[in-house]
Amino acid sequence: MIEVEPDRWEATHEVRNSTVVGFKPVRLMGASGPVETDVVEHDGFAGATIPGQAGAEPRAPAQLILGARLERGDSGCLGLDLEFERFAPSRQAPSAPPYLLYQGMTNLRWGGIGGYGLLLEQPRIVWDLTFYQ
Repeated sequence: MIEVEPDRWEATHEVRNSTVVGFKPVRLMGASGPVETDVVEHDGFAGATIPGQAGAEPRAPAQLILGARLERGDSGCLGLDLEFERFAPSRQAPSAPPYLLYQGMTNLRWGGIGGYGLLLEQPRIVWDLTFYQ
């Protein structure tokens, strides 16, 4: 994520990020190419809500655990929510919205190594972020 001064920004359009937490398919946009995987676990959601008070540091990060991991150097890449793209009733499905920021590798509870990312909805709520394409 970057902040750019308005006078150095070309006209673009705002993109709404995906806000629904769940076990869903995602596409990680790593430097070595896109990787499709699933959210296999999530944590940091107190009372089934996304924690975060506007302007205040979140008490716990809203982390999503992924079934696959990327390569070194892919930390910070964007993860897209494929739920709409795959399960839309028509062939003209909306494009996959931004969903998570990939952070790195983690050990999976049941064995093996997966990836993890931070849900973009949490910083959007806390710091009033806007996403552009």
